[in-house]
Amino acid sequence: MKGYIQEALQNNCILAICLFLTTQLAFANQSIVLLDDPHNVYPLDAFIEVLEDKSNGISFQQASSGDLDNRFVANESGIPNYGFSNSAYWVRFKVLNDLDENKNWLLEISQPQLNSIKLFYNKPDGSLEIKTTGDHYPFDQREISHPFFLIPLELQHQQITTFYVRVSSKHENVSLPLRIVPMKTFSEQDGTIQYLLGLYYGLLLMVIFINLFLYTTGNGVNNLYYVFYIIGIGLLQFSLNGLTLKYLITDSVFWGNHINIIAASFAIITILIFTKSFLNTRLYIPKQNKFINIVLVIAIINFVIAFIPDMYAISYQMIHYLAILSNVMVFAAAVVTFMKGFKPARFFIIAFFFLIVGVFLYIFKNFGVLPDTILTENGIQIGSGFQVVLLSFALADRIKILKERQERSQKETKKRLETKVKERTLEVTRQKEIIEAKNKDITDSINYAQKIQETILPNKSNLKDVLPESFIYYVPKDIVSGDFYWFAQTRAQELILVAMDCTGHGVPGAFMSMIGNDSLNHIIIESMITDPAEILDKMNKRVTKILKQKDERTTTRDGMDMSLCKIDLATGKVTFSGANRPLYVIREQQLIIQKGDKYSIGGHDMINKTFTNKEVILEKGDMVYMFSDGYPDQFGGKNNRKFMTRRFKSLLTDMAHLDILDQENKLDDNINQWKGDHEQIDDMLVIGFRFT
Repeated sequence: MKGYIQEALQNNCILAICLFLTTQLAFANQSIVLLDDPHNVYPLDAFIEVLEDKSNGISFQQASSGDLDNRFVANESGIPNYGFSNSAYWVRFKVLNDLDENKNWLLEISQPQLNSIKLFYNKPDGSLEIKTTGDHYPFDQREISHPFFLIPLELQHQQITTFYVRVSSKHENVSLPLRIVPMKTFSEQDGTIQYLLGLYYGLLLMVIFINLFLYTTGNGVNNLYYVFYIIGIGLLQFSLNGLTLKYLITDSVFWGNHINIIAASFAIITILIFTKSFLNTRLYIPKQNKFINIVLVIAIINFVIAFIPDMYAISYQMIHYLAILSNVMVFAAAVVTFMKGFKPARFFIIAFFFLIVGVFLYIFKNFGVLPDTILTENGIQIGSGFQVVLLSFALADRIKILKERQERSQKETKKRLETKVKERTLEVTRQKEIIEAKNKDITDSINYAQKIQETILPNKSNLKDVLPESFIYYVPKDIVSGDFYWFAQTRAQELILVAMDCTGHGVPGAFMSMIGNDSLNHIIIESMITDPAEILDKMNKRVTKILKQKDERTTTRDGMDMSLCKIDLATGKVTFSGANRPLYVIREQQLIIQKGDKYSIGGHDMINKTFTNKEVILEKGDMVYMFSDGYPDQFGGKNNRKFMTRRFKSLLTDMAHLDILDQENKLDDNINQWKGDHEQIDDMLVIGFRFT
């Protein structure tokens, strides 16, 4: 009996030792994140164990008790990606801090669309630390203000800390890109990311402004549709990058979650409208056009229900299918129209190839078919970047092709006319020669217009040859200007002098100034009209015709304000006509004002404009001033107000007795002192001369 007991005790001891060794071996083989470099980044993919909680009912006490250890599964598939899931996921990992000091470590979860994240771990003092974040919580409650979820960690030297993370995201994609990163290293890497994002959004803004400009200059509604699409895709990316919660909607959980679907639906709506217009699907592919209309209606419905809280799950799922369907449909429409001879569709095809690849990568990642990588996570952003650039080429290509067709049509028309002219009488032949001569003049003017922005202004020294005591104070707001001066000596003792203020400044103003300069050359130099009022009448008719302002469908309201003088250099007689601009004459410190007519050259108003002449006989020593509204309208001074016409009159009166060069310097010094650090708001032009 005694021997039996002794044998049993020996067996139990051996069993206990085996169990102990097995436990220690298991612990030794368990993956632990070793933090041994204060600058290194530690992805957690290979170190985490995941428990799926389909009931959403497992508490931290249950998850950490050890009773559910057999349900924790080691991750072996890179970044965990579970697609659309209503389950909660418990993530467990262990960290050993092998550094002498506790660095500022962060747990980074770089998936901005997770609803709820809870981190549990024991602090160095033994107390339980619980931290909560997610996009279902107001952004200003985050410990660190960043689109990603960043949670500071407290790690004791040479101590293993076990972390539990509970993640849930109802009806949405659940992927878990986790890593531990030092604060300094994160800041350096994040700076690069923000720089790249800045380039992307800067590209979108640049394309928006270019297409808005093209739309306003009459290049068609396609540019406007394209602008709306870029706004939609840009807002979607802004949301997917987590930036809407940080910059636009910081305190609304509802809008923070729903803006993704709203922006995506808007982008799909606008790209379908843009496609219909650009490819002219109603003409080229009428059957497919009906299907596009159906998808368009569904997208509009999805856009509406995205605003309804209870419909979020349906809308979120539907937007993924709509994205796939709409991109495939647009790509197919582009291919078919190209095969039917619509050449501008070639860039369209390439652009949507890039976008479709990006969309498919992102959506299949959301469905859990593809892994969560940099390429799949940023697929839409990369694809849309290429698409935006290529669609801009497509728009430019379309305009080029339409112009080539127009030129071919003009050449064919000209050829037919020449053939008919040869068969007519000598009188018709004479008329043909006149038409050809005028056509050559027009063609020469158009060819010269390519360089006119650089050479539009006459040489100031040429004015001094005629009016020795004269100056032109000319300060554009931007590199190019909407204000410009013009003069020409039409007879030996006769000079025409013009100060022009076109609508806007910069590039739009410069285009208008080209129209103005060309019109003055045509009316005065070519047609030899020298009566100021008649010149303004001709200018008004010409500008209105060029800008098609009598067409009710046009929206352009651009015009010009100007003052024009015909000066008899021998007698001092000045014949003046003005469009919304006056003429100032200062004689012995007294200001004489000749007012212009109260309407502009061009514009959208349909009133019957008749410009009138005013005459002034100059005396020796009189100072004459012509100017745009840029100088008196400049903001500045202590209260940041306009300089105003009252101050401008006083300034001119006080300086009229000065030397011409001193007057120009005084104008410059005065406005710079008034403006101070404020921005120049408009182009400035002041022309002055003394009659001697």
